[in-house]
Amino acid sequence: MKATFNKVLTTTAVLSMVLTPGAVWAADDTATPTTSTKPAVTEQQKTPAFPDLNTAASWAREQITQAKEMGWIGGYPDGKFYPLNNLTRREAAIIMSGALELKLPDKIVSSYPDVKVWGIKEIEAVKEAGLMVGKEEGKFNPDDKITRQELAIILVKAAKISTEGKGDNLTIADADKVWPDAKPYVQVAMDSKLMIGYNNHFNPRDTATRQEMAVMAVNLANVLKDNNTPSEQAGTVAGVTADTLTLNDQSYKLTDAVKGIFNEKNAAVLKDAQVKVEVDGDKNVTKVKGLELIAAGQAPEEGKPEFSGNLTLDGNQAIVEGDVAVRANYISLHNLTVKGNLTVAKEVQNDFEAKSVTVEGNTLIEGGDTNTVVFENSKLKDVQVAKENVKVNFKGNSSVETVEVAKNAELAADQGISLPKVTVKDGVNALKVNAMIDELTLPEKVKVEEVISNYEEAKNWIGKVNGEAHAYNAYKFVTEGVPASYEARELLSQAPADGKTAAEVFAGMQPVKVSLAVDKDNAHAYEGHVRIQPSNVEGVQLWAQDTEGKWWDINKTGWGPAEGFKLNLDLKTDVYVVAQEGTHTIPLKLEDVDKQYGAANNVIVQTNLELKAEPKAEKPADNQDAK
Repeated sequence: MKATFNKVLTTTAVLSMVLTPGAVWAADDTATPTTSTKPAVTEQQKTPAFPDLNTAASWAREQITQAKEMGWIGGYPDGKFYPLNNLTRREAAIIMSGALELKLPDKIVSSYPDVKVWGIKEIEAVKEAGLMVGKEEGKFNPDDKITRQELAIILVKAAKISTEGKGDNLTIADADKVWPDAKPYVQVAMDSKLMIGYNNHFNPRDTATRQEMAVMAVNLANVLKDNNTPSEQAGTVAGVTADTLTLNDQSYKLTDAVKGIFNEKNAAVLKDAQVKVEVDGDKNVTKVKGLELIAAGQAPEEGKPEFSGNLTLDGNQAIVEGDVAVRANYISLHNLTVKGNLTVAKEVQNDFEAKSVTVEGNTLIEGGDTNTVVFENSKLKDVQVAKENVKVNFKGNSSVETVEVAKNAELAADQGISLPKVTVKDGVNALKVNAMIDELTLPEKVKVEEVISNYEEAKNWIGKVNGEAHAYNAYKFVTEGVPASYEARELLSQAPADGKTAAEVFAGMQPVKVSLAVDKDNAHAYEGHVRIQPSNVEGVQLWAQDTEGKWWDINKTGWGPAEGFKLNLDLKTDVYVVAQEGTHTIPLKLEDVDKQYGAANNVIVQTNLELKAEPKAEKPADNQDAK
């Protein structure tokens, strides 16, 4: 709307310049117009009526008053408006060039021999824009009075209204007096209310007057505003290029805001897609309001990765303001934000993948199969699973607020992803769970073991059932004292001797303190045995000493005996880092030795320890020449 407002302001400013009393129109081409400054009207003042307003036609008085109150027009120095005075071709050119913000050329000599000084640039601008052209003998005839049919042509072109199929249905009584080439413009000008007739007559050859120009000033501003009001267009994608989108048989220009979606790389997945877009008055696509994908990919070739045969819509971080529906097999969505709902529709009977997708509305899963519907590194709100036997897998750093399961299905999630709330609807009796669930809500009088098909495997992955605690505590690693960087060192060739103190072995080094803490408090503490698994990251050693004085490189050997130790939240271990130059990521994994906790791969918790080692800064050499 800002662009529209600016255009309307420009229109009013130019019309005000031409029609106000300070603009004294030249009687010959060598004179220049002079302008006077009109004092601002305060809220206490009211714009005085023109003393000759009663000489204007009744149909024009309201618009004349409106245009004057808006500051668009004014009277002559004597305060009168002279509504019946005629309008020249030069004046029309100046008004149109300013109203449309046409670029003025640098010319100081007109291409028309009869245009000498005033209006040269404006006349050249409307010529270049195709609004007004010369007449006989290559002249412009700037001081000729402009007829109503000529003005109709100019106004319709200025408003950028199509005349296709117009002109044959003129119902005015004097239609035979309109030039054949002008008939489409006269019909559009009247249909769009840019111009009006008189008692079923248009009077096409009459000269346009000041009162008509005042009316048209109001009408043109309204049409320009309406033309720049965004409209919604819907249709089938017939083609996509780097700069255009074709819906059905209509082409639109693409703005940067939508080129992430509509581009040649996405052309295959967009084939025959149903879309809704917002289009401005210049036929620019400014927003994507809805999208339905119906072009299918294919199953991956033997030995190739899953989803490698999918057709992929890469949104390049673009936004769909409304809903997105996927209605074909083997489709991937990447790097997209959906403000509305995302539907994996019933037509989808094979793989669907979403990677780095944010859905602000609901995610409805009506399709897919046991192999699988995947959300990777995606952010979802409410997910509804309504397809029998579908597997819904949350991977990477995905997050979801709620999951509602209405059909027997499978929920899976990578380690580190927890489903905060899962609600199971009536009729579900075979839900497979391979994910951590904070809170599970079941129908009344339904037992959890009657719903979860792999209950013995999954029972300790569920924090609460219908509000009651159900599982062990969740835990996390706590690391303290990790510096921004270490001094790079050579690795120790062997473990320090048993009984050697840290002060003897690692003099001057500050340890990292590693401990365990409760992350989420569920039913009770885990009483089984645990140990830290070895990580085997090259170029780094993590030395810790046990209570018997033995040194362990946690990175290579892990921490604790093979049979593990009781999980002790009071235990805090000092770890001394020896690292070669570079950046090192060491995954610390707490293993459930007894295999009773119920964690995937028997890893209760994993935390990455990020370390950076830099060369020792050399001491500057002494300056022997210093005095």
